[in-house]
Amino acid sequence: MQMFPLLLAAALALLAGAQPALAVDPRIEELTGSLETLTGRFEQQVVDETGRLVEESTGALALSEPNLFRWHYETPYEQLIVADGNRVWMHDVELEQVTVKDQDTAASSSPLYVLTRPATLEERYEVSYSKQDGVELILLRPRAPEAEFEWVEIAFVDSVLEGLVIQDGFGQQTRIRL
Repeated sequence: MQMFPLLLAAALALLAGAQPALAVDPRIEELTGSLETLTGRFEQQVVDETGRLVEESTGALALSEPNLFRWHYETPYEQLIVADGNRVWMHDVELEQVTVKDQDTAASSSPLYVLTRPATLEERYEVSYSKQDGVELILLRPRAPEAEFEWVEIAFVDSVLEGLVIQDGFGQQTRIRL
């Protein structure tokens, strides 16, 4: 899974812990105010620059403040990611391998970091907002040239996180629907 580290960081960012905001756009505050817990299923698709489907994954997730996280890829390859607020364990079942990372480091590089730390939004990203068919969209383009992605679009319906699309530097898109 080429996007695995980026998606891990994206999910971890949902639990990075809200910080007091200095001057936050009210649209971000409104959309992110209810992200304390989240459980459910996800579908993930990776498509190449021509729009051809490269990979599909499904699984379950559970997120809870403060900084607790479980992301379980069930298909096509079983992987389990668990965070306890300090460390993140990534277990690749097929490879019988476990990798442990510092949770703060993993979360800070995430495109969703701004959802729990909205005061950093303008500092880290060029931001644009739009609305299509009742879906609120936030488009983030990283200011840092070494970013792992070109842009991320985060979708909310009735202030509930519905999904996101991440485009990497090779034109691949990872689409996650919650």
